[in-house]
Amino acid sequence: MAQSLGHMGTGRQTRGKRWLLLGLALGVAACLGEVAQRLVARARYRAQVRAFASDLLELAAGKPYFFRLKPDLDLQVTIADPSGQAPTVCRYTTGHDRLRSRPPSSPAGTAAASVLFVGDSYTFGTGVQDGEAYPHVVEAALRQRGVDTVAINAGVPGFNSEQEADLLAELLPVQRPAAVVVGYVMNDTEPLVIAPMPPEYAYRDCGSWLWEDCKPLVNQLGNMLGREAPLCTIHKQAPRLDYLRGFAPGSPLWPRARAALLSMQAQCRRAAVPLLLAILPDFTKPFGDACPYRSIHAQVMAAATAAGLPVIDLLPPLAAQDHRQLQVKGDGHPNAAGHRLLGELLAPRIRALLGRD
Repeated sequence: MAQSLGHMGTGRQTRGKRWLLLGLALGVAACLGEVAQRLVARARYRAQVRAFASDLLELAAGKPYFFRLKPDLDLQVTIADPSGQAPTVCRYTTGHDRLRSRPPSSPAGTAAASVLFVGDSYTFGTGVQDGEAYPHVVEAALRQRGVDTVAINAGVPGFNSEQEADLLAELLPVQRPAAVVVGYVMNDTEPLVIAPMPPEYAYRDCGSWLWEDCKPLVNQLGNMLGREAPLCTIHKQAPRLDYLRGFAPGSPLWPRARAALLSMQAQCRRAAVPLLLAILPDFTKPFGDACPYRSIHAQVMAAATAAGLPVIDLLPPLAAQDHRQLQVKGDGHPNAAGHRLLGELLAPRIRALLGRD
C-alpha cells in the first residue's frame, strides 16, 4: 500500500514537472514570437518609409508629427468632377518655411498682428487656390475693417489634433503670433492616415503586438462558427470612416484629441497668446438637423467650454446652407465659396481675440 502511494506521489510530481516545462516552453515561444513580430513590424515600417512618395508631403524624421508639407513647393493639382463637368484645377505653393503661401494681395513687411492658423486639410485649403483658404479670407476681412493683420497658414493635410499640438509647440516661439486659431474637423481624433504609421504609434494601446495581429483571425474563426459579435476587440490604430466611434465610451481617441487641445491651450497661455478653437463642419454632410456629427460638435464644444477655452462652432450658422454647393466636386473639401463663409464667420471673433473691437 505504501509502495503504491509512493508511486502515485511520484507520478503526480512527474506530471507537475511536465506541465511546468510545457508552460515554460509556451512562455518562451510566446516571447520569441513577440520579439519576431515586433522585428517584422519595424522592418515593414522601414520599407513603407523607403517607398513613401508624395508630391505634397515629406516625412519628418525625428519629429513627433511624422510629416510636413514640402518646402518651396509649386504644385498644380487637378481634381476630377465625377459628374463629368470641368475639373477643379488649383495650385499649391509653400515657402521655405513649409507654410502655404499668402495671397499676392497680402502686405509685405511686418503686420501689426499675425494670426497663426493650425489645422488639417481644411485649414490648408485642399482644393482651392493660394489665398482662398479661410485663414486668408479672415486676413482680407480684417484688413477691410482696418485691422492690420497677416494670416500664417500652418494647416497640414492629414494632421490630427496630436500632430497639430506638436507642430504648434515648434511654431509658437518662431512665429510669435498675436493670436492662434485651431481648426477642429470631425476626423481630428483619427490616427495617422496618409503617411507610414510607426509601429510604436500603431500598437500604442496593445500589450502584445503578436496577439493583436492574431485577433482578426480569431474573429474570422468566430464568424465561421456563427458568432455575430467579434470575439476580440481590436486595439491597433487604424483609420476608419466612422468618426463617431472615436467618441464612444471607452475609446481612447477623443480623450487623446481633447488632451491635445488642452495642450495647445496651455502652450498659448505660457506664451501669453490668445487662442480660439473653431469647430468646422464636415462639408460632405448636411449642415442642418440631418448632420450625423452634431453629437461630436456638442462634445467638443462642451469640453472647450469646461476648460475655459474660447470656442466657436460654425455648424449652427451654416445650417441653412446647401453643403453640396460649398464643396469641391469629387473631393468634398470646402470650395472657395465655402471658405469665404468660414472666414467671414470667423473674422469678428478673431478681431475680438485681438482686442480690436
